[in-house]
Amino acid sequence: MTMNEFLKRSICGLFIIIWIFFTMLYFPQLFVLTIIGAIIEIRLFEWPQFAKHYPPLFFIYPLLSFLLIIYLQLAGYKMLNLLTFASCFIFDSSAYIFGKFFGKHKLVPKISPGKTFEGTLGGFLILIASYLAYLKFYLAIASFSSLLTIKNFLIPITIGLLAFLGDLFESYLKRKSNLKDSGTILPGHGGLLDRFDSILFVIVFIFLFKDYLIKIFK
Repeated sequence: MTMNEFLKRSICGLFIIIWIFFTMLYFPQLFVLTIIGAIIEIRLFEWPQFAKHYPPLFFIYPLLSFLLIIYLQLAGYKMLNLLTFASCFIFDSSAYIFGKFFGKHKLVPKISPGKTFEGTLGGFLILIASYLAYLKFYLAIASFSSLLTIKNFLIPITIGLLAFLGDLFESYLKRKSNLKDSGTILPGHGGLLDRFDSILFVIVFIFLFKDYLIKIFK
């Protein structure tokens, strides 16, 4: 990747993060419209590339997951949407950076040649550290030993695993359809489905355990 491509990817990624979190926290209706717009764009311009092989799949993946995001936002669970998006952005970005600098061993070369063991491990470590830091400083948990519980590791590990599987699943669909990216709407990133792939798996976990998780992240 050239410096120009890296710069385009960084600027576009920063814009996406600012837009998503700003609208999610302060303009929920605009956030919902953003998600609806993403559904329409994917269905009209990205999904037709997969339709030859998987036409009915759209209504389960990705549509169902997008509807769960909208439901959580409208039902007052925006902190769980925040958890989902922040966790996936942290995991994906950390895995990408660790992979670029330290990646040597391919993890699933037949499906996603860019994924490495080192990058994925880095994504998990940074996500776990970020989760523990949130509990320590935002929730003001005084005792360090109280952070080191199975529950406090299980949640970020589960989210990281689902984020990885979501990315891997979309890579599988692209490979079966002979595609490099789902689209070209995002400079340096590809299509919207390329940016939402990990989120689409994680949001199902968040939805299923929302009543438990909201007690932690409210």
